[in-house]
Amino acid sequence: MSASEKVSLLPEVPLLRPVPARATEPQYHAAIGYLRAFITVLVVAHHAALAYHPFAPPAPSNMVVQPRLWAAFPVVDSARWNGFGLLVGFNDTFFMSLMFFLSGLFVWKTLQRKGVQSFLSDRAVRLGIPFAVAVLIAPLAYYPAYLTTGSHSGLTDFWRQWLSLGNWPVGPAWFIWVLLVFDFVAGALFLCYPNGARSWAGCLRARIAVRFCFSDLWSQSPRSPTSQWRWCLLRSTGLPLVRFSSKPAAYSTILFISFSEPALALWG
Repeated sequence: MSASEKVSLLPEVPLLRPVPARATEPQYHAAIGYLRAFITVLVVAHHAALAYHPFAPPAPSNMVVQPRLWAAFPVVDSARWNGFGLLVGFNDTFFMSLMFFLSGLFVWKTLQRKGVQSFLSDRAVRLGIPFAVAVLIAPLAYYPAYLTTGSHSGLTDFWRQWLSLGNWPVGPAWFIWVLLVFDFVAGALFLCYPNGARSWAGCLRARIAVRFCFSDLWSQSPRSPTSQWRWCLLRSTGLPLVRFSSKPAAYSTILFISFSEPALALWG
């Protein structure tokens, strides 16, 4: 058998062709996923505990009278427990700040991967639709609060008082629309400073983000009994505190910090 015939008998080996590179898929961080789940459960527990808070206000005479604390304490039970006051007071020192921080942690990288238009379209659907639903069902959600007032007389009177408020309470769903506004601000910042995360890296450190997550968000000295022992409790932990003039200033600062690349170093 000639050499050419032997070569022809060899099995054909398919040629290896280069596989087109796929777009980098976002890496899932299990630790952050667990933290998000935990903080979500904590928020639910926080609002459930408000009904049994030792300093919860009594039911108002109607929904229009000031102060309208029923927006934060829709239904108040006669049974109270100081342990729930401790839970609510300590949560108030960090959990909303931490939620904003986690919400913005991967915003910048998502903008780099998707682009501004795709990012904002996605956020408008994921946040805008749930908020619209929350707006529609808000009166139904607050109707039990109306039933605890001393002047409830039916749906017609409830609707009259509701329209007399001058605003449209949405309860905890305020977080959604604020987050949506911050997303649009992030999109505008990305258009102006596409390399902003790297340029901020020199002045921001991951430990600063931790400080802001445990910040005191009140502009004035605590006055209520709850604020006093909450302040003492937080001070006793030795955590670094930062004071802000308002909560919006604090939340926007926290979200700005979460855009920076050093913030990702928190999670390894």
